[in-house]
Amino acid sequence: MRALALVLAVTLALSGCVRIKEIFSTAPPAPPAVGPAPSPPAPVGPAPSPPAPVEPAPSPPPPPPAVLSPQVSSEQERQLQRDAQDRIDRTERLLSQVDPKRLAGQQQESYQTIQSFLAKAKEALYARDMQRALTLADKAHVLAGELTRRIH
Repeated sequence: MRALALVLAVTLALSGCVRIKEIFSTAPPAPPAVGPAPSPPAPVGPAPSPPAPVEPAPSPPPPPPAVLSPQVSSEQERQLQRDAQDRIDRTERLLSQVDPKRLAGQQQESYQTIQSFLAKAKEALYARDMQRALTLADKAHVLAGELTRRIH
């Protein structure tokens, strides 16, 4: 065993690592170098025109996103609808006391935000998303209350 190790060490020292790897490698020898491949024959006559691009068929528009709201009974849904509509009505009554032309910059922004919340609350009612409608109507009502207190 020592003799074999000594022979390997001497062989390694004399021929280098690359030569040892070649001796013990099981890979087949590299194929001989070949010249460049011949070029294909040149076409005779005019070049054919490329095919016309194919227009993909228009895809249908994606369906509207599903409304994610808690499942409630029909009675609870009616109660939420009544509450949301009541809150919308009360907010609109508060806003009827405000002349938007007489509002300062920040007050004008609040007024527009309230109007936006009211419009979105009505859209949510129409979409039968009662919880969202009530939440938006509540936000509009709170802002309208603050706005009318600042004015009067």
